[in-house]
Amino acid sequence: MTTSETEYYPLTHQQKEIWYTEKVYQGTTIGTILSTMWLNDTNADSKLLEKAINICLEKNDACRLRIAEIEGEPKQYVAKYCYQEIDYYDFNGNLEDYRILLKKIKSEPFSIIDSNLYYFAIIKINNSEMVYINKGHHLISDNWSMITKNINKHRDLSKIKISGI
Repeated sequence: MTTSETEYYPLTHQQKEIWYTEKVYQGTTIGTILSTMWLNDTNADSKLLEKAINICLEKNDACRLRIAEIEGEPKQYVAKYCYQEIDYYDFNGNLEDYRILLKKIKSEPFSIIDSNLYYFAIIKINNSEMVYINKGHHLISDNWSMITKNINKHRDLSKIKISGI
């Protein structure tokens, strides 16, 4: 994307604070927020959940915010929507493999410049449980609003039961 075809916006005061913290603690997960939701339903369909996540991404510009550095200053822009294939793992009842993967996902920092500031994964634990992982950067989300507003909005589409919400 070139600067001539993209509309850039200044960061909010709060975003600038997060940005400067990221600059001080580069390569860490200091700005990362991660949540998991256990889906307890034998009818839960990972492809429908992937579709629901994509509808959220398509309809919510804030999820698609990206950061660019222009003349040394951070600016934000909205990336065009494109369908995202969501990582899917099947652990066939092996919770230890799930814990290892979760630890790996937690420890991977985001690349801040011109990159997605979100990550999703769907994990089949066994025939009656799946886990939905939602990892976002604090520059674009407080994550709780992302979960409750977006996923609940489209929960009928995926026909899933979300425990705890």
